[in-house]
Amino acid sequence: MLGENPQSVNLTLIRNTTPGESQKHLPDEQRTDRWLLPVLGRLVVVAGLAVSLVDVYLLGDKQFALPAVESSGFVLFAFGIALNIIARLTLGRFYSETVRIRPEHQLVMHGLYRFVRHPIYLGVLLFAVGAPLILGSLLGLIVMVALVPMLIIRIRLEERILAARFGNEYTKYAARTKRLIPFVY
Repeated sequence: MLGENPQSVNLTLIRNTTPGESQKHLPDEQRTDRWLLPVLGRLVVVAGLAVSLVDVYLLGDKQFALPAVESSGFVLFAFGIALNIIARLTLGRFYSETVRIRPEHQLVMHGLYRFVRHPIYLGVLLFAVGAPLILGSLLGLIVMVALVPMLIIRIRLEERILAARFGNEYTKYAARTKRLIPFVY
């Protein structure tokens, strides 16, 4: 039962707050989640794109701008966008920018979620790696690496909450799927 699990106590506190609403009632990890990817993650992506553009067009660093690198970047970029869109559509009304559980929430295990538990984050990583590769910017790629620890923190938070809400069902699902990269991690 949900009330018997000590981790489930926090589930009653998970909800969206409007920008003007106080976040004092939220656990620390929920407050962190409101800023981690929705704000900081976007800033890293914008910074990575800006650094890539400055690197290539203002500084003229074309050493990394090879046709094979640019082509690979385009494939990663397009695949990342597609994964992100398909995964969000699969989640439907259960998708949220922040980690939250709704009363009617169901564990989604079909579509891309049959293969990995976090295909949206995989899409973000592929997009973020692909964009500077298209431009041929090693510096932009280095900036985008800052997304990795943010995504790891977010994945751990999300998995704790899903395990607390769905219990054994989530444990079995986690045992048969990888977090982010099929067959690897």
